[in-house]
Amino acid sequence: MTSQYITTTDGTRIAIDLYLPTDSTCASPRACILTQTRYFRSISLRWPWRLLANQGRPFSFLHTRYYEGMLGAGYAVVAMDIRGTGASFGTVLHPWHVLERQDSVDVIDWITRQPWSNGRVGLWGMSYEATAAYLTVSTHHPAIKACVPMYMFYDMYNDIASPATFTGSIEYFTLGDNTWRVATSWPPSHTTRRDFFLSMNDRALVTDVRAIQPGSCTWNVECQRDLGGVSRWQATIDVYEPMQYHGWHAANHVVFTSLPFDHSVTIVGTPILTLWLASAAAPHSGDVFVYVTLVTQDSDVVYVTEGQCRAAHAPQDGAGGSMSRQSSPTYLLDPVPHNPDPDVPRHSFYERDRRPIPTCTKVMFGLLPIAFQAPRKARLQVRICGHDAKHFTQVDPSRTMELTADATTCVSSLSLPILETPPL
Repeated sequence: MTSQYITTTDGTRIAIDLYLPTDSTCASPRACILTQTRYFRSISLRWPWRLLANQGRPFSFLHTRYYEGMLGAGYAVVAMDIRGTGASFGTVLHPWHVLERQDSVDVIDWITRQPWSNGRVGLWGMSYEATAAYLTVSTHHPAIKACVPMYMFYDMYNDIASPATFTGSIEYFTLGDNTWRVATSWPPSHTTRRDFFLSMNDRALVTDVRAIQPGSCTWNVECQRDLGGVSRWQATIDVYEPMQYHGWHAANHVVFTSLPFDHSVTIVGTPILTLWLASAAAPHSGDVFVYVTLVTQDSDVVYVTEGQCRAAHAPQDGAGGSMSRQSSPTYLLDPVPHNPDPDVPRHSFYERDRRPIPTCTKVMFGLLPIAFQAPRKARLQVRICGHDAKHFTQVDPSRTMELTADATTCVSSLSLPILETPPL
């Protein structure tokens, strides 16, 4: 890989990286793939860290894997910083300015004059780069033979700027059956909440509160293990890997499992979890992390959603119920801003709002919203643990946690928004 500047027709110096295959069998002129980026065209680490990556040479932070595939297929690769970004000179006037388009034409002209070029250029990129590639196609440069834009804006005016195209409907994707649906409100008006109660002694999820077995279950937080894989929190960082957890059985979670569904069930909205929780490290303690999963007929564990809460942010009155609106901060009972679902609890997370928790505290919080269709015969699971060291620091570490349930007031439950008549 070599780096250099190309001077455009208006005198602006554009920084590029040139990658050529090293295979001696590829000595003949070749086609070139061009990408126009404002995201990390090339990174050069400081000493001594540069020795740990790419043999001390600069490298692409985002696209190395793609470039390796292109070079392996015999293509040359040119990556350019658009004007005003990275090492390029000039000014960014606004995204995808017409001058950027002219810069790409100048770079293509430079490519076609090189001895290693056969005069054929393909355009490629993701996100901003993809739209830049698409706009370069509009120049009708004769050297352009292909364009592969990934995750682009198709029409900037109609997609973003023109309110005439707003329909007012909410379009969402449903995992499980992999379909798009449309609703006029969120959550959709056809959803009703269905409660699954946590039965302590048999670790079951039941829909009839009279069927729960009272009691308690205690677990040692230190004996629980973090899940492996790419988490939901890493989804926008590890862009090359699917979001996928593994290590469910080794995590030593406290697991409650339902009977198999007798028909498919579509969950659309924000699940809400209510736990009656005790901790051994009072008064400010009790981190709880919850995963909702499905168990398929093949006994595979499928991730649905997750959530977490610190018990000290869920104050309760001495009688075991929620504080009244007059005596409690508004963050406990008011709906979440920008969340139109009034059932979802709200917590402020301010230090001043932390409260000492009694021996048994009602902890109620919303999980991450989801649209998911559970197939027939799948079993629903609630998995509970006391830490997630991979993503969260324990402020008040507790060695043991306890869930408590009786047959009347202290009943833990998972409330799911179920789509009764799913419109397509």
